[in-house]
Amino acid sequence: MAKRHIFLPLMVQMVNVGEKTGNLGSTLSTVADSFEMDADDKTSAAIGLIQPALTIGIAVVVGFIAVAMLSTMYGIYGQFNAG
Repeated sequence: MAKRHIFLPLMVQMVNVGEKTGNLGSTLSTVADSFEMDADDKTSAAIGLIQPALTIGIAVVVGFIAVAMLSTMYGIYGQFNAG
């Protein structure tokens, strides 16, 4: 595992300790739980950043539609008053 760069150094060290102590199964379970919590934290942080961006994007689209409708209404109103 140490020769492959795909494995993190912490994981390689934990597997080494688990092999030496004879508790490889529980060590791997602990490592898996740690990586799972880390992944959950990063996912939550990404979602936390995406939500405000989507809210602003939706607000821009709704604002554009509102301005387009109002400008059209005023344009039609202006044609009726001029004629």
